[in-house]
Amino acid sequence: MTKIKTVDHLTSIKTYEGVKPLEIIAEELNIPVAEIIKLDGNENPYDPLPEVIATLSSLKNISFYPDTLCSNLIQVLAKKENLEANNFIVGSGSDELIELLIRAYANPFDTVLSFSPTFGMISFLTQVHGIKNVTFPQQIIKKGSFAHYTFDEDQFLDAGKGSKIVFIARPNNPDGKVVSERFIERLASLPILVIIDEAYIEFANYQSLAKLVPQYENLVVLRTFSKAYGLGGLRVG
Repeated sequence: MTKIKTVDHLTSIKTYEGVKPLEIIAEELNIPVAEIIKLDGNENPYDPLPEVIATLSSLKNISFYPDTLCSNLIQVLAKKENLEANNFIVGSGSDELIELLIRAYANPFDTVLSFSPTFGMISFLTQVHGIKNVTFPQQIIKKGSFAHYTFDEDQFLDAGKGSKIVFIARPNNPDGKVVSERFIERLASLPILVIIDEAYIEFANYQSLAKLVPQYENLVVLRTFSKAYGLGGLRVG
């Protein structure tokens, strides 16, 4: 039998292991789902609002294909963020949108710049598409029993000049650092694609930078319903 080979660069990629769903954990541990306290995936442990559950329960026509553009949702989001509807795109979670951006804008010899540490899917998705992920190391500053990450903004900007895409989680995952609006504007002034992942912005005492999107056509701001809204299972980003 002839063995069909995968694309060469995929053979060197470490298999991505996502978080296990509750049902699998319950089966492995032989305990009820209700007894599991799950903290490994940054999932919201609380149920969505009752109105959301009621709406999902009343869905009709699910045998038909949906509106792939999510037009109604986009109209609501545009009104909420005070932006034009053509500034929005909805995907199956932020992961899909990140992958689409990499596929659309990065060639095999381009680089994607990100912090280290940061959201792990960046490294994985760049490898999947044969793109080089350059990580910018942060410095650990210790003060007594506390520690936080910091970095040199000018050095990061210099590194960004040689990249095709710059990815920044704001707040950063896992340390929670929030880069300044001014720093993002400096980045967006460069001829590169700047992706800001605001998956956790609702948990920070900072405003979203979605307002900057009309000013910079090379700026993408990602938001999600998975965290603060507790809708991770619906995959909406």
